[in-house]
Amino acid sequence: MTKVDIPMEKFYSDLVVYLIKENMQFMIDKIEMPKKHCTVIMVDDTILSTGFNRFKTSQIAIEFGYEYGEYHSELDAIIQVHSQIVDIPKHRLTMINFRLNRFRNLGISRPCSKCLSWVNKLFGNFVYTNTFGGLTKESLITGECHDIMSSEELREKFLPKTRQHTHAFS
Repeated sequence: MTKVDIPMEKFYSDLVVYLIKENMQFMIDKIEMPKKHCTVIMVDDTILSTGFNRFKTSQIAIEFGYEYGEYHSELDAIIQVHSQIVDIPKHRLTMINFRLNRFRNLGISRPCSKCLSWVNKLFGNFVYTNTFGGLTKESLITGECHDIMSSEELREKFLPKTRQHTHAFS
């Protein structure tokens, strides 16, 4: 079993909860796609850019091989900061992805094969919502991969508490 860096995992899990809370309404209201992805690029503990998937044609998206030139959230985020990060050692760079559907359920947001082809070259880590809606951290340097928060824990933190209604029947 590998040693887990608890403080950094807590940092990532708290950050993702914050990012979901801050971006959820925008994603639900403004992103026209049924699966709404958000990508955040960080150097050390500083957010450099935030990107969203969208129906937007772009020459750079076509050059990267994205179908119909549509933006993936990873591409949207990297376009904003590529010139700033090319000389930063990859162990300092982290990409964070999460995905919401129209019902505000979290889904898998691990980068696709097109995105991974360049993500692997630039980033040391990425954190993403997994198949079950939990949070996974993957090291692109060591290949280690482990869950850092369950779907239940994550949903409990970002969804507002709802009052349970009880009905008295006479």
